[in-house]
Amino acid sequence: MSITQEKKQRKRKVSRGQTYSARRNADRRRRVRRRNRTERRKRMRQHYKFKVKVVRYYRQLRQQVKEKEAAVRTLARWQPTKPEHFPLCLSSIRQWHRVVGKTQNWALLFPKSTRPKTIHYKVPERVIGVVYTLRKLFGWGGHRIVAELKEREIAEISGQAVYNIFERLGLPTKVYALKGRSDGIAYRRYEKKDPITNGILISSMPN
Repeated sequence: MSITQEKKQRKRKVSRGQTYSARRNADRRRRVRRRNRTERRKRMRQHYKFKVKVVRYYRQLRQQVKEKEAAVRTLARWQPTKPEHFPLCLSSIRQWHRVVGKTQNWALLFPKSTRPKTIHYKVPERVIGVVYTLRKLFGWGGHRIVAELKEREIAEISGQAVYNIFERLGLPTKVYALKGRSDGIAYRRYEKKDPITNGILISSMPN
């Protein structure tokens, strides 16, 4: 029996309230990720400014006293006293000083990104090809393709992984639910000030 002749395995139906609730939860998780990313970038900028202050203070002292005494005084001046302060030691002071060097390139003190240059996707290329073929030939959605892959023992992936493949390959998808906002679902209730029923105002109808 071919794929077109088999009975479609549709995903379980959910109510509109469940759909809206899932959208709201996804919006909350997205806001948390953005908030964490913003805080992390803010912390990196603060650490960079801290390094610049330490190195400048250390270089000013080196013009007046010996190197060892300048490092000790710098450590005493910027020694962390609270949990939110950045850690500091003598080796860090000397290392930051060497990094800046004689070129006065302070940008070298900014923390480098740990993001990998090459992203290795977990979904094999063979599975991506099957997903693309099923989408193009039959127009199936993510959960329908997941059920087909699982039944034929090709791969076991989530529906979101399939939709991520759609987005990566530029395949269009239809949004069935309204997009949520921070204050709830983005829709407005429609009301009429003077509702009319069959051409007669409700307010004028006899009780």
